[in-house]
Amino acid sequence: MIYDYNESPYIITDSRPRDSCRQLFKKLGILPLMSQYIFSRLLPIVNNKALFQINSKIHSIITRYNSDFHQPLINLTTCKNVTYYIGIKVFSYLPTHIKDLSHNVNQFRLALTDFRHFHPFFTFEEYFNSSSNLWT
Repeated sequence: MIYDYNESPYIITDSRPRDSCRQLFKKLGILPLMSQYIFSRLLPIVNNKALFQINSKIHSIITRYNSDFHQPLINLTTCKNVTYYIGIKVFSYLPTHIKDLSHNVNQFRLALTDFRHFHPFFTFEEYFNSSSNLWT
């Protein structure tokens, strides 16, 4: 199939058929579906913080994860896909400056919006593996 560069999708984005869509998502301000899903798991966690335990309440050892939510130990794969389990895990991988804003939902939402538009993720693995490279 021969591509016509004058077709409307290419005119709108000023791109070629083999260009990476990652930069196009950033340019257009659109989140990939997986990125939308990842970040949609955070707001229920922040809105219902009273339902979750913090690591410092579970044990008295001072660690860098003391202020994170406690993630229950689950052995079944199906239980690991539950909304609150994924939300806690995603929250724990957020940059500290965004986690610190979780006491104010509006500020948290604004910081999260800025963050997710600069870092579109296409898979869970990409989010969890790249977190150490993005914001340390």
